Amino acid sequence: MIEKLKQVAVERGADRLVIPVVPTSRNRPAREFLASLCGVSADAQEPFECVLSVTGDQSEWHRTAATGASPAAKIAAGDVKLPIVTDEEGILAQIANEMQSVSSIVSTIRERKKARPSTAGPLVPPGNPVEETLVNIWSDVLGVEPIGIRDNFFDFGGQSLRATRVLTRVRTELGVELGLTALFKTPTIEAMADEIAEMQALRS
Repeated sequence: MIEKLKQVAVERGADRLVIPVVPTSRNRPAREFLASLCGVSADAQEPFECVLSVTGDQSEWHRTAATGASPAAKIAAGDVKLPIVTDEEGILAQIANEMQSVSSIVSTIRERKKARPSTAGPLVPPGNPVEETLVNIWSDVLGVEPIGIRDNFFDFGGQSLRATRVLTRVRTELGVELGLTALFKTPTIEAMADEIAEMQALRS
């Protein structure tokens, strides 16, 4: 995960990762992991930041203010109350009883997709297998159906986290490694499919 974050940081022009931590009784495993990365004590009790270079092995850590600095610090101090999930048992029971296979999970996800916005442009369907695969990927990640090959990823609720999920599935399902900047430069399925076709042609 850290290596992937470094890769994304480099693509965005950043030179370091800053990982803020508010120690609690629950996150000791995370502190032990960070201890191996930036030298902080696993027994640290005060909020701190673990700072990692994205181009090398350099690292450092430093303390941060315990109050007023971040939402995480306020939560740890009890100044902010998190919403209570009142039906967690019901949700877990639904998962156990109704979603016991890949097909049932996919079906449930698709049932919860939002309809295509009425303000969207004309729906242009996929014209080849790559475009069809991308339509399915974008639809699942964005939670919108149907998706056309000329729809703009960011006009349909796309953001960096969802972009990363799209690229992960593209790598898994189409065997092509695209950088995050590629999606920002070509935010339509049609353009992405063209780029994938060029990359596949170069490999063959």
